[in-house]
Amino acid sequence: MMLHSYGTQNIFFSGVGFSVADEENWDEAAFQVIRGGGCGVDGTTTPNIIKIDTRHHVIKSLEINQRELFVPPTISLEIAHLLKWLQEKFACPVDVEFMVNRNGAGQHQLSIVQVRPITHLKRESC
Repeated sequence: MMLHSYGTQNIFFSGVGFSVADEENWDEAAFQVIRGGGCGVDGTTTPNIIKIDTRHHVIKSLEINQRELFVPPTISLEIAHLLKWLQEKFACPVDVEFMVNRNGAGQHQLSIVQVRPITHLKRESC
């Protein structure tokens, strides 16, 4: 997994992910993505929503709201892996803002913008 820091000019998509999808699904990660650098993360754009079964490493559900944005399955699984890895390192479920850039060779590079604990879970987490 490669983590880099870039300007916003080459951003393919950005999003926010949760290492725990919801109160009942601790084996699922979920994330929302929008095309570009996050200008619609404020709620003005309806994101694509992806849920990953992290125990079996498969995409569990995909809600497409931006048809022009296709997130390759390998990147979806990489993001879910990152979410669970950060959860392990922070010793609690995390909320992660990220972006995915394309470099000149067409390769995707994942960058972390922010990581913080998820605080709204009822189950003791942090």
